[in-house]
Amino acid sequence: MEIGSEHKNDVKRAIRKEVRCRIRGLSADVKALAAEEIYRLVERTEAFARAHSIAFYAAMDDEVPTSSALLRRPAM
Repeated sequence: MEIGSEHKNDVKRAIRKEVRCRIRGLSADVKALAAEEIYRLVERTEAFARAHSIAFYAAMDDEVPTSSALLRRPAM
């Protein structure tokens, strides 16, 4: 039985809302630790090592911060 697209969209919206609420509930320290772990994993990839340029985004308050990764990356 196929779930209607309207219902799928409602489910997606509910999941996104729940994730945003959970992220808002995280402390700045927890977000900073998550950012460090993500960056550590990314910088170990071959693609990252071979990259000639890397794009970063300016994180919003409810996103994993990117500022520490930007400061760690040497100029290319």
